[in-house]
Amino acid sequence: LINSSSNNLLLVIDVMSKPRRRRILPTSIDEARIRNVCVLGHIDHGKSSVVDWLIAEMGVIPPRLAGQLRYLDDLPAEQERGITMRASAVSILYEQPPSNDEYLVTVVDSPGHIDFAYDASAAARASDGCVIVVDVMEGVRAQSLAALRSARLERLAPVLVLNKIDRLCDLHTGLEPTEAFDRIRQIVESLNAHFNIFNAEKNIVFASAKYGWAFTVHTAARLLAPKLGFNKKQLASMLFETDVAAISADNSKFKLVKRIGKNAYRDPLFVSHVLTPLFASMHSEQKSNGNIDIDKEQILFVDSKNLAEACPLARVLLRCIVDNVPAPLAAPTQPRRYFVSYERGALKTEQLAIAVVKFFFAAKKDQCVKTDDILALARVVKGNLKPGQELYCRTSNDKNKIDTLTTTVIDDKSKVIIQRLWAPMGADAMEIDCAGPGRVVVLGAEIAACVGGAKRCSLSLSGKIGPRDPAALQPPLLVVAVQSKEHSRAQELDIGLRALAQLDSAAELSYAANGDRLLATVGDLHLDQCLRDLAERYLPNEFEIEVSPPVVGFREGLANEISAILDAPQLKWPPWRDLVMHEDLSLNLSEAGHAKASIIHNIQNSTGEIQECLLTISARPLDAALGKLLLRDGEPPDDNDDEDEQADKDLSSSTSAQELALSVFGEGMVLLGARGPMEARGVLLGAPATLVNAASPGSLAAVRAGFALAAANGPLAEEPMHAVGFLLEALSMGDAQHGVIMSATKRCCRAALLASPVRVLEPIFVCELRCADQKHLKSMYALVRKRRGRVVAEDMCLTTNDFLATVRLPASEAIGFPAALLDWTSGAVTAPSVQFYDDYLALGSEEADLDPFWKPTTLDEREEYGDAGSGITAGTDADVTANQPRRLINHVRKRKGLPVEIRLSAAAAEARTSNARIRN
Repeated sequence: LINSSSNNLLLVIDVMSKPRRRRILPTSIDEARIRNVCVLGHIDHGKSSVVDWLIAEMGVIPPRLAGQLRYLDDLPAEQERGITMRASAVSILYEQPPSNDEYLVTVVDSPGHIDFAYDASAAARASDGCVIVVDVMEGVRAQSLAALRSARLERLAPVLVLNKIDRLCDLHTGLEPTEAFDRIRQIVESLNAHFNIFNAEKNIVFASAKYGWAFTVHTAARLLAPKLGFNKKQLASMLFETDVAAISADNSKFKLVKRIGKNAYRDPLFVSHVLTPLFASMHSEQKSNGNIDIDKEQILFVDSKNLAEACPLARVLLRCIVDNVPAPLAAPTQPRRYFVSYERGALKTEQLAIAVVKFFFAAKKDQCVKTDDILALARVVKGNLKPGQELYCRTSNDKNKIDTLTTTVIDDKSKVIIQRLWAPMGADAMEIDCAGPGRVVVLGAEIAACVGGAKRCSLSLSGKIGPRDPAALQPPLLVVAVQSKEHSRAQELDIGLRALAQLDSAAELSYAANGDRLLATVGDLHLDQCLRDLAERYLPNEFEIEVSPPVVGFREGLANEISAILDAPQLKWPPWRDLVMHEDLSLNLSEAGHAKASIIHNIQNSTGEIQECLLTISARPLDAALGKLLLRDGEPPDDNDDEDEQADKDLSSSTSAQELALSVFGEGMVLLGARGPMEARGVLLGAPATLVNAASPGSLAAVRAGFALAAANGPLAEEPMHAVGFLLEALSMGDAQHGVIMSATKRCCRAALLASPVRVLEPIFVCELRCADQKHLKSMYALVRKRRGRVVAEDMCLTTNDFLATVRLPASEAIGFPAALLDWTSGAVTAPSVQFYDDYLALGSEEADLDPFWKPTTLDEREEYGDAGSGITAGTDADVTANQPRRLINHVRKRKGLPVEIRLSAAAAEARTSNARIRN
């Protein structure tokens, strides 16, 4: 790693090889001297290498291995692939000069690959600040911006680390110091164009994780001020500016001048006194023929032989963290960031509150995970946590959790006794006897045994608070069916899948109507790792499983041009008609021209009289802007809002969403439900204000529940709906039971959708392609076109001359795209990390979407597809290639065990049989 021909670099090895005393964490520490940070950034930008130097500061690993060992990447798959796949935490003790006050800094290293963004989100929830690592050679990439968005939603204080400065100064890059400075400024300005949160005087660190040195403008000013004769604070404020230069004055002193007039040709201060000497030093070490001449006006920033000793990366970064990241008690949105109230005022009166952000296993290699091996990474938000305390546990899938501020029934089954506490130390842990507010701790297996497979939970003395759902991330859309080759061992497979779904931050387990076990993952790499963990960690040895080809789900919606609706709406042919069509259901058009469904019930009331009950609901498409707004999570709650009201407020019911919804339903309408459940975002339920005022609260609650069920399970393939607005036009159910109202509402919503021009809405993924050889651009574009993708942006990387392209792909075509890209371009185009674009488009071209129930109307269409369009709507893959939405619907319905409408021609079947006989 280091050129042995350079005596200076050999001296660096000697300095960095000195053994350091391993420091012991204190049992207790003042809450004001606690810092919790996570390390975020794009894949391969050096996050784990930066964390290695922080761990070496504690004496856990020798400095000579820092930057190479990747100490927190303890999984075999992480070492094999060279990337981080799971978030890991480590506690570091840091003495702040000159007072030598001890600070406890908990650092959580997070994955950079988009497939493991859920772990990065868990790391952010345990932290009050974040360290954003950016490779100065590659610049700002997709995950760099995604990490900053996640940090902004969690309101984390950011610190920017511009890593690999040594590569920027490398002789082989051919860059000049001025070009390198422009590159650094471009990165900072690009990030600030989105967020405007980085300032060189406060939270920017220039680092080399390979050699273990780093500096800020204050570090550079401290070293340069005695030589230049300037005040340190003044020099630090001007060092990173572009319009300031330093020239020689009398008595070997320097003075600062503006780069105008006769001084316009002079280099900026950062170029002349930081980058130029650094370039010269790096080049001289790479060349064996001696040093490079430096202008007499330039003063060496620092010799390379003592650079790592004068500016150690760990101490510089830790000091920046301590100065910029607030203590837990001073951090914003505490404790509303973690909890929701089940009683008004519960967040204020609660004495002890702990948020469990992630479960993980502690099993040894080649050992099956047991219940005793499942530990929990948690954060103490309020109070002091000690072993022996009895707490109430509330989970993320608690059935008692409700959206309104009402009292939750507390039972003894949710109680748990804390057995032991540990401070996280990567793959190890250090036992402690108490954890105060702000501490990040590891809890024992008693928590996992109490939560019933949930991914998150909250612990409190009263049980009146529950865990708040984190910011929405890329949904797990890649679904496979998993089954055992030996059916007698199906129970063991269920146990292993449930453990995987609990310990993996993103994997979801569900069961189809035909009994298939469906495992939902984020992407190809995440799926591969889940199946590997399932085989190696969660199932006994020599347990064989079968995995189906992956399938991507979709959303059910309506065509944008609703004016083209049929004169008389009617349901589609079986099996969809049989799902909702009964004698009590009728279809017609509303006054606005939308399809509506009505259900008329005759029930006997309490007095014995027969009473007619009516429920009418119409469906209409939502504006694309509204659907996208409801798809995203709202901004974090404002600090000035009332704590309890804001804690349980639906983020989608903001003023802008209300105004857009009223523009859809018209004047005099109110929102009964927004978003629907978490799986069905972008679905609204409205009603006239007069109807809402006249209806009973119980009836309205039943209508909302039925609407939520319909939004989560659409009629096409039991997939969630998106960008659909339902209007409750009539509600007169009398003494009908709430279950009857809920069932009728669900049927009306599904029938109204089927009677309208339905569309299959595909999730759109986005990826960045990086082509090192432009002769392979033709193959890259050909593959993108074959996969129905679209190039939305093109650029050129100035430092490497690589061609960059941003591509949007339908989710179904993104499966296997990275591997196919490497094959088509002979490895010239890097395999991208594909991420969800938080939008859905109708399947087909963007100019004209496709109707899954299309029928031929013109003479040419009838000649090609037949009178019934059997060549379009049949269920075989060979017959439905012209209608991709219908093929996708049939595929998903088959996977879920639902009935599928397949039309077969008897003559064609007989011809195939005859041909087979002739061939035999």
